[in-house]
Order: sequence, then structure tokens, then C-alpha cells
Amino acid sequence: MVGNRFILCSVAWLLLAGNLFGQDNRYMVSFKDKIGTPYTIEQPQQFLSKKSLDRRSKQNILVTDQDLPVNPSYIAMVKATGAKIRYPTKWFNAVLIEATSAQKNVVASLPNVLSVELVAPGKTGTGGRIRSKSKMESSDALEATQNQNSISGLDEMHNDGLTGEGITIAVFDTGFPGVNTNPAFADIFKEGRIVDSYNFSYGQLNVFTGHDHGARVFSIIAGNLPSTFTGGVIDARYLLYATEFDPTEYRVEEYNWTFAAERADSVGADIISSSLGYTEFDDPAMDYSTQNLDGKTTVISRAAEFAFDRGIVVVVSAGNFGNDPWHFIGAP
Repeated sequence: MVGNRFILCSVAWLLLAGNLFGQDNRYMVSFKDKIGTPYTIEQPQQFLSKKSLDRRSKQNILVTDQDLPVNPSYIAMVKATGAKIRYPTKWFNAVLIEATSAQKNVVASLPNVLSVELVAPGKTGTGGRIRSKSKMESSDALEATQNQNSISGLDEMHNDGLTGEGITIAVFDTGFPGVNTNPAFADIFKEGRIVDSYNFSYGQLNVFTGHDHGARVFSIIAGNLPSTFTGGVIDARYLLYATEFDPTEYRVEEYNWTFAAERADSVGADIISSSLGYTEFDDPAMDYSTQNLDGKTTVISRAAEFAFDRGIVVVVSAGNFGNDPWHFIGAP
């Protein structure tokens, strides 16, 4: 009986170990260089839109090697290990992968790999069905919109005919449930003014899912119900990107933000609006300290700076930390 019990325990341990060592986690793989890339700064139209290039030209901003996409051959070598490729980032010269511990070790040994960083346990979120939750039916909506617009000076802008026409605004958030069905956004869809969208949290096209925080933020920017509610810039064009994964908090979300910022830049965004910030994570090893708020340490602050360097106005929330132990603003 002792021998049988030992065998059963050994089998159970092996099964558990197999699950631990066989589990896919998410890692950022950084490369040493971009040598051999087929892209050149002399032909930026290969990887940047005309609107993106026009924005740079207007502000006398040059395309640099940092703008070059990650070398495809480097990504191919990583993929050949069996790791799943998620998203590359040209600004950080890296790629997000899903891999087992064994695959991660092989990737780390590749000659062109500089480092491999664990950014989240498990795979990219799955599911994310379209949700219809989104309302704008308050009896106080008219008073609320008047107060909001007056406080921020938007009423004067509107009186001057400045409502966002010709401007492209990228919104980064949790998701935008109900935006596709809410009548307050009907004109935007009718006129095709959501020019790009992607859900980096779930790795899918559907952004009309997740927590409704993104829908609320977008309503302040773009919602429009005549005689009831008027957003800040109702005539702009929009890019909707889900980057925050609400159920958990890991550093991968900073990289999701980066992927979205690079895509927004490539499409030609003029403004990035993001009501997201990062200080502490579910894995304490990833936590930041207030000393890290130097603009050079946190991933998301560096990404925001890269976007700003390319002529994009980056508008971010300060965070609601006044009564929390953290107390200060978050990153970025």
C-alpha cells in the first residue's frame, strides 16, 4: 500500500509540475538591434500613413530608426521556438509572446535577443462578447453637460464652431460596451468616423465589450444627443483601443498601451486620450514606487513620451489616489 501511495503521489506531483512548467505565460522579448530590417527611414510610407507623416512634417519631426518596425526575421526566429507571437513594439524593439517556461528559455538563448521579461501569467484574455450596456438617459443630463462644458471652456469653443472636425482622437480604455448601439453615437457610425479600433486585451477586433469605463469616457468626448447632452468634440474622428484588462492588473497592460499608441501614431492620431494609470500590480514584483515617477522608468511613461515626441498630444488622467496610501499621481 505504501508503494502504491508513493506511486500515486509521484504521478500527482508530475501532473502538477507539468501544469506549472507547461503553462503559457506572457513575456516581452527585447532585441539587441534592428540590423537587416527591410524597412528604411527613407521610405516611411511603408509603415506610416500619410496622415501620420503629415503630422510630423507640420511639426518638423523626423522619422528615426526608432520608428522602424521590428526586424521580421527576428520575430520569425522567436516564432520558430513554438512561442505564440502577439504584438511587436517598434519603439521598444520588442515583441510580446505567449510561451511555456521551456520555450521562454530557448527564446532567451537566441543570438539577437537582449532580454525576456515576464509581464503577465497565463495567456491573453479570452471571451469578450459584445455587450449593449450603455445609457444616457438622465433627467439631469442637460444641466450636467452645460456645467461640464462651461467649466472646461468647451461652450466657448462650440460657439466658435470648434467641435473637433478634422481632428483624429485615439481613446485608450477598458472597452466601449454599448457605444455601437447607443443613439448618442449614431452619427459617428453613420458618418464612418470611427476609423480604427482594436482590443489588445483580448486580441480581437471587438472593442464593444469589457468594463463600461471606456464607454463613459468616450461619451464625455463624443456623445451627442441634441438638447440633452453634448460631448466635447463631437465632430472628430476616433480610434478606439481597449488596452486595460479589468479582471487583473499586470505590467502587460502598459505594453498594451504602447501597442495602441504605436498603432494610433501609424494611423495618424492627433490626440491620445487615456484615463488609465499604473502603480501597483497583482504581482508585487512588478510594483512601482513613487521614486519611479521620473518619466524614464515606467513603461507607460516612456511610451507616452515617445508618442509626444512624434507630435501627438497625450492627455492622461492624474488618478484618484489622494485618499490612498499611494497619494500621488500614477504613471504616466
